[in-house]
Amino acid sequence: MAQCENTEANPTCADPAMSCFILDDTAVTACVPPCDPLAPVCAAGSTCVLAEANDQSPVCVPLELDLPRPA
Repeated sequence: MAQCENTEANPTCADPAMSCFILDDTAVTACVPPCDPLAPVCAAGSTCVLAEANDQSPVCVPLELDLPRPA
């Protein structure tokens, strides 16, 4: 999994098809695939959440992070 690049104020991913996800108050940053929160299609073992990075876009993140899941 690629890490976010650029600055903390403007995180980006080298792959434009990916979105930067930053876990609150941690050093966890990762480039992950985007998703539609109304019809999430994420890989097995992932869930759709809002990213804390530049555009607050929804992204697929691993369930191991124990983030709240959409209803």
